[in-house]
Amino acid sequence: MAERPKIQITKRVSVVDEEGGVRLRLWVSGATGGIPPTLFVYQLLPNVPKSEFPRHEFVHIASYADIAAFPENSPDAYAPFFRKNGMDLTFKTRALLEDTWNLCKAHLKLTVEDITRIDGLPPAEIEVIEL
Repeated sequence: MAERPKIQITKRVSVVDEEGGVRLRLWVSGATGGIPPTLFVYQLLPNVPKSEFPRHEFVHIASYADIAAFPENSPDAYAPFFRKNGMDLTFKTRALLEDTWNLCKAHLKLTVEDITRIDGLPPAEIEVIEL
């Protein structure tokens, strides 16, 4: 029998300023049984003239198709998109942060369910660790 897939998502929320700004960090801290840890899609942005380093921004949670199409950790010659194992966003209010967290959680669940269904794996266990 195949190993039951498992994914651990770690969530950390921190205050960034006195006006109520908050920071959400999510990352895959563990993935087994055929689930890739790189489920966050980024886009490499064109170089800004005064910037010394290329910039990339979080775009969305990877779909099953994104996993097949986009490389891990850096873009390739075909597209500016790539996948990483986490994201780090800042919000003006905790309510916006919670809305985004709920959307991310739902999309991560859908992607993991798609991976297990399409690849013929047993249902995955999804664990959220809040720091």
